[in-house]
Amino acid sequence: MKSSKASINIILYLFLFATVFSACLKKSSGNTYYVSNHGSDNSNGAEENPFKSLDFATSVLKQGDTLYLRGGDYYETLHIDVSGTKTSPTIIANYPGEQVNIYGADPFNVEWESEGDSIWMARLPDSIEDFQKFQVFRGNVALVEARWPNMPGNSDMSMIGEYGPFRAIARDGTDKDGVVANKDFGREITRGGICIWPGAYGVSAWRPQSRKIASVEGNKLLFDTEMTSEFFSGIDPHTPYPGNAFFLFGSRNLLDHQHEFFLDEQERKLYLISQVNPAENNIKIKRRDVGIFMDRVSNVTIKGLTVIGATLTATNLDQVSVENCTFLYPEYVRYPNYPARKTNQGMKFTGNNSIFKNNEIAYSSLSGLFVKGSGIKVLNNYIHDIATTGVGSGVYIGAGSEYLLLANNLIVRSGRSHFLCQGGRFGEGENKFNEKHIRPAKIKEVIIEYNYLQDHNTYTSDCALFYAWNVDGGGSKFRYNYCTETLKENGDYKYTNGNMDRQIQGLYSDNFCKNMEFSSNIVINQTTGIQTNNFNVNIQVFNNTVINPTKEMAATFGYLETPGYMRGTRIYNNNFFTTHTSKNIYLGMHCDRGSFADPDEIRQEYIKSVSFMNGKVVTKRYDLPEKKPVYTKVGVLADSTFEIIFDQHDPKLRNAESGGNRLYTSPKYGKPEFYNNYFKLPNGEILRDFSCDHQAKSRHLKVNILNYFKHYYQIY
Repeated sequence: MKSSKASINIILYLFLFATVFSACLKKSSGNTYYVSNHGSDNSNGAEENPFKSLDFATSVLKQGDTLYLRGGDYYETLHIDVSGTKTSPTIIANYPGEQVNIYGADPFNVEWESEGDSIWMARLPDSIEDFQKFQVFRGNVALVEARWPNMPGNSDMSMIGEYGPFRAIARDGTDKDGVVANKDFGREITRGGICIWPGAYGVSAWRPQSRKIASVEGNKLLFDTEMTSEFFSGIDPHTPYPGNAFFLFGSRNLLDHQHEFFLDEQERKLYLISQVNPAENNIKIKRRDVGIFMDRVSNVTIKGLTVIGATLTATNLDQVSVENCTFLYPEYVRYPNYPARKTNQGMKFTGNNSIFKNNEIAYSSLSGLFVKGSGIKVLNNYIHDIATTGVGSGVYIGAGSEYLLLANNLIVRSGRSHFLCQGGRFGEGENKFNEKHIRPAKIKEVIIEYNYLQDHNTYTSDCALFYAWNVDGGGSKFRYNYCTETLKENGDYKYTNGNMDRQIQGLYSDNFCKNMEFSSNIVINQTTGIQTNNFNVNIQVFNNTVINPTKEMAATFGYLETPGYMRGTRIYNNNFFTTHTSKNIYLGMHCDRGSFADPDEIRQEYIKSVSFMNGKVVTKRYDLPEKKPVYTKVGVLADSTFEIIFDQHDPKLRNAESGGNRLYTSPKYGKPEFYNNYFKLPNGEILRDFSCDHQAKSRHLKVNILNYFKHYYQIY
């Protein structure tokens, strides 16, 4: 009896404790508020009496409160400055099932005057001052500024990735003073602008430059200021040359396509082509750069919001989650230039132990997401049509970052790289290329894995899926990624770069990189499958499958100004495959001798043949005296595959006939099968031994993986 009574007391005690604990927990979770377009800032913020403005609603939040945004359009910045706790985070989210749009643009409710021929004009208010970021929206899509060549189709910026850059080609006579077009525009084009991707000798076209057109001489459009640069390691990367890609904008003479607009900066007038009065088309003008702002907050969750025409600026975070949000047209510049300084960073997500997941980022003229800090995770995001000026990347990794995880993302159509790591600095003066004076950027254990990556370098040349120059990776890894480029039926790349040489490298560690690993990736249709440049230290490239590299299976490049070396860098157990017997015997070289090259020197050499002799790879070059062979040190592994070993260029390993250059290639060149391949999907499924010919099963493999990612991200 006594035992039974004790049991009842224990049960009552546990019930009482649970009740009190539940009440305390409920109290610690904070209050819940609501905001709506139909509310009032004089209300109490309850569900039946919501606030009206985001600014007022966030001003009343306390630690651990929740704010629901009811469906509708909000024309202001969402400022978040209240932290939560680990057990009770501050939450700001859309009301379940309702669409919330936060705009960087405001409705442009003005009188429109008809100019005839479907052209309408409106006067701009004096409050609009920043013409560099001037952007026009029709509903939720950004319109195209009048340009030449035109974009086809519906002429809104959401189609720019699908249609491609649509640029013209600079003709003979193009130089630092101006660009020669294949069309006479007349003097009406003056006061307009030109955006060009300049450079010579194939591997330039790194970044865009913009100028205003000062005058016209025949077909030559003269810049308001000349465009010049110093030669860099034998090339001129910033001066316009014939063959460069460019387009024109900023002139009423170019206004000739449905829904294009023209901005007359001097007269402060906006012109728009429309079949009906634009007042009926929900026209908006960009007025704010930032849609969501938070700094130095912790334990905050943002969910389910759509931001249009503005960025996320989230800095110095701790335990913050941004999830299930959409960011459209987050960054825009009309006159893109290099150096772009901090403007190429795009949306910012920095701090510690925070998560950016299940979001969409699209149609940015600069980078998609700049991430920097420790313990940050970027997971399951759909990032597409990014860096449409060729400045930036899908994800830009800041120097000093450590323990980042960038996984399960679908990244499609990046103007430059998909992942870019902020690089270090050269030395000064005569020590510019001296490794002792180089200042590398440092990251540590950044993991990039299980991502589907398609079509990078759509606007530029000479860049990679994950690009790093002068970076100490600190054990960072690029692994289990599926990487492919889209080819047209004729075998050319879908996205053209004028007449410049397309350099769309796959697995690439540029000069002065250290301590990185590239493993178990599938790389399809890149110009170069694997590239490791001079001064690479402890770069490991293994267990990758390279399919149909359009130029080089493997390559390397060194600065002409200084002897180069590699230490501890190994390329082994990789499988190369091409179905074209005349392709892929075009290998890169690097220079051992410290001399400047003539600007007209051919920087890469054609290889006549590849064979094997006594465990060595033998390459014969056309340019060598008497076509003598050049040897590369290659080790034979137990499984009969080969290993390429880089060292400090022991003179015993070089031939006098090599002219100081060393070349290398894959011993598996030309074998129509794969060995011991596997690719791991994000759900843990492993695809094994997908031995195939490139034209059939590898394409099928790509479709299967892309369909998996589409299903994973619910993209149809």
